[in-house]
Amino acid sequence: MLRRLLWSSASALAPTICVSVWGLADHMSLRALQRRTAKLEKAGKPRPSLIVVWYGSFDAWIEQTVLPVVESGALDGEDMIVVVAALREWESSVFAR
Repeated sequence: MLRRLLWSSASALAPTICVSVWGLADHMSLRALQRRTAKLEKAGKPRPSLIVVWYGSFDAWIEQTVLPVVESGALDGEDMIVVVAALREWESSVFAR
């Protein structure tokens, strides 16, 4: 008799309401987790260097900017080989992860 009274009372509906509230909370935390995962995935991708952003690639920068200056004689070709090699290594180590 006591069981019937408990199950038919208004307090018996409270677990059902709590379940739906917990379901909503789980759904909201799932969305937050999805947003956080998307941010982490985006952060895990290698960022392009400014040279790549501005010129499209490191080689395009060399062809458009460095070679014409070397060919005009404003910069020494042998020195620029060392400078470009150092910049290429720096770019690959910093921006390629």
